[in-house]
Amino acid sequence: SCVAQVEQLRKQREERRAKAEATKQNKEKEQQLYDGADVDFVRMIKQYREQVPPPRPFIQNSEVLWVGVRKRPQSQKEIATRELDCLTVSNPGMVVSECRRKFDGITKWLDN
Repeated sequence: SCVAQVEQLRKQREERRAKAEATKQNKEKEQQLYDGADVDFVRMIKQYREQVPPPRPFIQNSEVLWVGVRKRPQSQKEIATRELDCLTVSNPGMVVSECRRKFDGITKWLDN
């Protein structure tokens, strides 16, 4: 009845609060791990990389054009400026992820 519904609402509220607290703690840990980089973009890049198929074995072929790409961050200076590793490589292709914000300045997305 009414008392049971109030009790159920209380339990749901406690579960939501516990979940929110766990999310907050995870975000703080990630923030410390990535030293001030935008954690949301780092998380989106990780999720994208989980969806990429595994790379195929490397086979050298003289008919194929090879391109060398410098993956960042590489130096301590780039790490200090908090550049993100935004290049996802899976033989035979690679994807550059560009971190973007929508018009409102809040909503974030990746442009791959």
